[in-house]
Amino acid sequence: MLKTFLESNDSSAEITKHAQKDSLAKCNLFFSGNEAIVSITHFRETPSIEKLEDVSGLKNLKKADSDKTEQITGYDSDSLPPISVYGVIVIVDKKLMNKDFLFFEIAEGKFLIIKPSELIELNEDSEIEEISV
Repeated sequence: MLKTFLESNDSSAEITKHAQKDSLAKCNLFFSGNEAIVSITHFRETPSIEKLEDVSGLKNLKKADSDKTEQITGYDSDSLPPISVYGVIVIVDKKLMNKDFLFFEIAEGKFLIIKPSELIELNEDSEIEEISV
């Protein structure tokens, strides 16, 4: 699914077997009722639910477990990519925008490497905000 998305969008992003830890990021899915958002933060940072609610306008956000993540996105929560997730708002932590590239673990030992600017471009509904604690 992800590889097809990259090819059909002429993306310069690649799938690799190595990552730079200082540029390693993670995706988390949060939901409220029938609406969902994906937060993108550095892998060592924790997204603030309060900040996500303020930015998204959604209330009572809950972090999705693996089953809920798969139900909403089609992806497992441990391999949720930062792109190719339809129908959700993607909120990228502002701290990540100064990186040349971001790395996301998309499977055991496989990483997506993508420029932050392309990450924003490939998501139909994305925002850049300060969302980490």
